[in-house]
Amino acid sequence: MTSRYLIVKNSKIRYSVALVAIVLICSYIFVCYGHKYNRGYVILPVTFLLIAYIFLLDIWSDWLKINKLHWLGRRIGFFLIIAVTGSLLVNLKDIYERSQLQKYGLLVDGKITDAASVDGSRTGYFFSAGVEYYVNKKLYHQRAFSSSYIYKYGDNVKILCSSHDPELIKIISRKSGLDIKY
Repeated sequence: MTSRYLIVKNSKIRYSVALVAIVLICSYIFVCYGHKYNRGYVILPVTFLLIAYIFLLDIWSDWLKINKLHWLGRRIGFFLIIAVTGSLLVNLKDIYERSQLQKYGLLVDGKITDAASVDGSRTGYFFSAGVEYYVNKKLYHQRAFSSSYIYKYGDNVKILCSSHDPELIKIISRKSGLDIKY
C-alpha cells in the first residue's frame, strides 16, 4: 500500500465519522425535540440527515459497488435507506413521547385559541388547533392535530404534559366552551 492510498482512506474515514456524528445528532434532535412549537426542530434535522446520507453514499459508493448499479437501482437503494431511517426515527419519537408522558405526566387545563382545517390534497382534510395552557405560572402555546373537527375555538381541554418538557402534550379530554344556558 502506498502512503497516498492510506491518506485517501484515512480522509474517507474521518469524513465518514463526522457525517455519522451529524446523523446521530440530527436523529437525537428530531426524536427529543421534534414536538416543540418551532418546526425548525423537525425541518432542519431532516434536511441535514438527507444531506449527510447523500455525502456518505458519495464517499462510499466505490466500496459499496453502487456505481455499477443501474441508476434506478441506486435511487431505489437510497429511497429504502431513507424510508427505513424515517420510520425508525418516527417510531423512536413516538416511544420517547409516550415514555416522557408516562414518567413525568402532569395534568393541566388549557384553552383552544384557534382552530383551522388544512386541505391535504392527497390525504384529505386534517385539522389543527392552537392550545394555550399554564405550567408553573408560565404560558405555553402548542398545536394539536386531529383527523376530525373536534376542537373548536374556546373549548376547554385537559392536557397531559411532561413536567420536564411542558411543550410535550397530549389532549386527554375537551369540554365545549360554548355552553348555552337557557
